[in-house]
Amino acid sequence: MSPDRDDEPVFIRSRRGTTRYVYHPNNPVGLALIIGSLLFAGGVVYSLHDSGSWSEGELHDTVHSAVRTLDRSAQTIGSWTGGHKELIRDAVEESDEGPSFGGVSVS
Repeated sequence: MSPDRDDEPVFIRSRRGTTRYVYHPNNPVGLALIIGSLLFAGGVVYSLHDSGSWSEGELHDTVHSAVRTLDRSAQTIGSWTGGHKELIRDAVEESDEGPSFGGVSVS
């Protein structure tokens, strides 16, 4: 190939014996796609971590909302249900506070 990097193709066949195409780092567009993909993946991972963890304020608001929900009416606990843990978990999930996804574990 010529020394001019713009003559290089953006995609090349993988050198690992497969028929897949990969970004070609010798082309400026291929290099930009590699860097952009890494930045995008890093942003997604950070976003998932940030929205999946509780801050101190969210935990405080969630617990107080769950307490208000449980104090509103008398609660009945059957011997065949999960007992107190199930009531607390349901009250926390109904509060709509905290992370937007993931299950709530009460211990």
